[in-house]
Amino acid sequence: MININQVYKSVLVVLQQEKRGVLTPVEFNKVATQAQQEIFIEYFDELNQLLRQPQTSLAYADRYALLDEKIQIFKRIESLSTQYGNLIPSLGTNLSSTAPTLALAEYDSASPGVTVVSTGGGTGLKVKMAVTLGSGITTLFISDPGTGYSASDTITFASGTFGGGVSAVCTLTLADINSGPRVKPTVSVQELGSVIYFATSAAEGREAQRIQQYELYTTNQSPLTKPTEMYPVYIYEDNVIQIFPETIPISPNNVQLNFLKYPEDVRWGFTIDTELGNYIYNPQSSVNFELHQSDEPLLVDKILGYAGVMTRDQLALQLAAGKEQQIDVDGQK
Repeated sequence: MININQVYKSVLVVLQQEKRGVLTPVEFNKVATQAQQEIFIEYFDELNQLLRQPQTSLAYADRYALLDEKIQIFKRIESLSTQYGNLIPSLGTNLSSTAPTLALAEYDSASPGVTVVSTGGGTGLKVKMAVTLGSGITTLFISDPGTGYSASDTITFASGTFGGGVSAVCTLTLADINSGPRVKPTVSVQELGSVIYFATSAAEGREAQRIQQYELYTTNQSPLTKPTEMYPVYIYEDNVIQIFPETIPISPNNVQLNFLKYPEDVRWGFTIDTELGNYIYNPQSSVNFELHQSDEPLLVDKILGYAGVMTRDQLALQLAAGKEQQIDVDGQK
């Protein structure tokens, strides 16, 4: 991680020494984010080139290992629960302080005190929910999507559902509903690695095979390639992972994703001095660079290059381009 205040100071020192003006915090935040994204994308171009070249295994001289040190900063493992859709709780009262602890249980229209309202005449919807005293709903997901349901359909739990004379009434609204189980990463994904499915918390994980949407029909038609619980497949579109077969059991945290996250936008947070009008660095509202420390010189040069473009200063632009080219040449020696 690279401290954003340190980079901003370095950029300002160079610009002021060259008498090129001042880069405001708002301008700096925009070009700094762009520079970080460029360096991040260049990692993979460099990796592609390294894989085609002879490598050395000597310590501190293995360029592949050094590059992996930079990339590992963005490697993530995330456990998610497959969903048939999203439910939005709308609490009539403070359920967290009134409802007792209820173990995870399945509810449908036949459950006592449960009312399902569907504009399209849907049937078969089942929901699993758990409640913890003091925390409210701790687990909530659709265990069976049924048929005929659509967004805005509701499931209402009467006060008697929670027992103990609790007067709380809980209504769940369908935000969306799918025919098959899906998961969605909680952060921006640069590249998805592996998707591992767990039938139960004690079961051994099975890595799902990635296929394309156009392959789904032919894959399902053959008994040899048809996905099963032991050999699942998935489609990744619009940042949503849909797992097949659609009949796999739904349980909490039953999918593990291995992926590379995209770097977050950086921000040099600041307050303004009410008397002098100066920008004062605020670390609490700042977001540092996620790049490896060794990329700080390249990062500064890229930002200086953008500063030259913004001010239409050819000398600043040439200075930054020359330094960046020298860093590239040194890295290839």
